[in-house]
Amino acid sequence: MKKISFPGYIYFEILWVNRNYYLAWHAFILLCFSHITLALIGSKEELNNLSQLIFLLLLPLIMLNLQHYFYKEDFRSGRLEILLSLFTPLQIAITRYLAITCSVLLAFAGNLLLSSLLFSYNITQINNLILTLPNLILTCCAYLSLLNAASCYFKTNSHHLIALFFPLIMPCLILIGLYFNEAFPSAPYLLLAINLFFVPICWLSASYLISNIYHS
Repeated sequence: MKKISFPGYIYFEILWVNRNYYLAWHAFILLCFSHITLALIGSKEELNNLSQLIFLLLLPLIMLNLQHYFYKEDFRSGRLEILLSLFTPLQIAITRYLAITCSVLLAFAGNLLLSSLLFSYNITQINNLILTLPNLILTCCAYLSLLNAASCYFKTNSHHLIALFFPLIMPCLILIGLYFNEAFPSAPYLLLAINLFFVPICWLSASYLISNIYHS
């Protein structure tokens, strides 16, 4: 791989995950398929009342389905070893996190527009989703980045690590549920504070594991 600048590497990585894995399309289609399926089996009134919770429950499942796009494929193909010769482990961790987060956020934005028309969301529902679910995406990507790096590092019996995903994001799901029920209006700010604290920790932890993957 030709030596490029760090900003150029971020741009290249966003293109890479979408040209090779069609990540944004993959996430968008999964979200659309789930919503359309629910629309076919439920009444409009029921779905309108449960629309926010549908999004809240679907996103973590979609993210979990995308977790192998973090480092596993690069580790298996040898691309990760090439990247380590060009960039620091922290740069690799940050770049892959940003590439996948941007792709999922793009899929979420497109699906929110489509589901707003399909389920007739009101302004309050749209506002609730915009304030909370991007924070959930940031959290899910951070934890999955760390768990996937650990999965590559330990190599054997690593699938058990992914089982930690839902316990880790459970506090965020509870906060968002309380916000949807108007029981905790400050939830978006607390979620943002959690991300500002935990996302860099996940970057640093993932970078440490990446730097030692080929020595474990």
